[in-house]
Amino acid sequence: MISVEKLSKKPSLFLSFTGMRISSFQGLVEKMETNAELYEKKRLSRTNRRRDIGGGRKFTYPLAEQLLMLLMYYRLYATYALLGFLFDVDETTILRNINHIGPLFEQFLPLPEKLIPRASKLKTMAELLRWYPQLRVVIDATEQGIPRPKDKDKQRFYYSGKKKRHTIKTQIVSNKNGIIFDTFGGVEGKRHDYLTFQDSQTDKIFPKEVGFEVDRGYQGIEKELPERTCYQPAKAARGHPLTEMQKMINRLINRSRVIGEHVISRLKKFRILKEIFRNDLRKYQGIFKQIAGIVNLRTSNRLGLQLN
Repeated sequence: MISVEKLSKKPSLFLSFTGMRISSFQGLVEKMETNAELYEKKRLSRTNRRRDIGGGRKFTYPLAEQLLMLLMYYRLYATYALLGFLFDVDETTILRNINHIGPLFEQFLPLPEKLIPRASKLKTMAELLRWYPQLRVVIDATEQGIPRPKDKDKQRFYYSGKKKRHTIKTQIVSNKNGIIFDTFGGVEGKRHDYLTFQDSQTDKIFPKEVGFEVDRGYQGIEKELPERTCYQPAKAARGHPLTEMQKMINRLINRSRVIGEHVISRLKKFRILKEIFRNDLRKYQGIFKQIAGIVNLRTSNRLGLQLN
């Protein structure tokens, strides 16, 4: 049977199975245990709860074990049955513990939605440069496959001509250090990247001094945002191939904005964001933001930054 105690004896496997180092995991567990009583009181006192306080099945597993179940589910995207076998419980217990620990867990993650309000209060250029190195952010979108919808209208909206399958799309905005500042997702795979950008109202989130680095899928952004500096590779037109100077500038821009691809790669190491998404699509944005918070936590630890 797998457990936190057994897995902690093998740090490389712990990182591989959870996407988190043991020290970070233990630090989160300590914070969660400090606030567990208040969290449980709020959970049991919610207005839509059908049972009185004290009723219902109890959660007998320690918070550390519940968190391990959640992280392994996100990282490995194994079925509940397989996780139940590994933890020597039934699959319903796995599901209950994952759903129970998730809201408490995300309270202590540097979620993108927590960083933007702090960044909006920056006043000096030094503070801006600390949060936005080079005064730039990278904007990119990623798609993930979903099962073919039964509804014909949904089939049409979720079919991505680029990926040649049904997908769900998420826009990611990260700074040059790889910290994720914003995610806007859950949109149909058919929707164009630039339309997703317009819907996200990303321009209103970031200070005007911060430039946007984008790929060729965001044609028209410079005309729509003339007051903001935008860095975008030039696109060849029919009968008008790129000049050598344009090709050189394109290489420089692509080399600079590759951090966006690295961020997407870090997110997709959690297989729940890489494989066909089997869960309810209404949960997609919440799961994506939690994993973005995990990636931010690991990135901030590597850079010695304090985000929480």
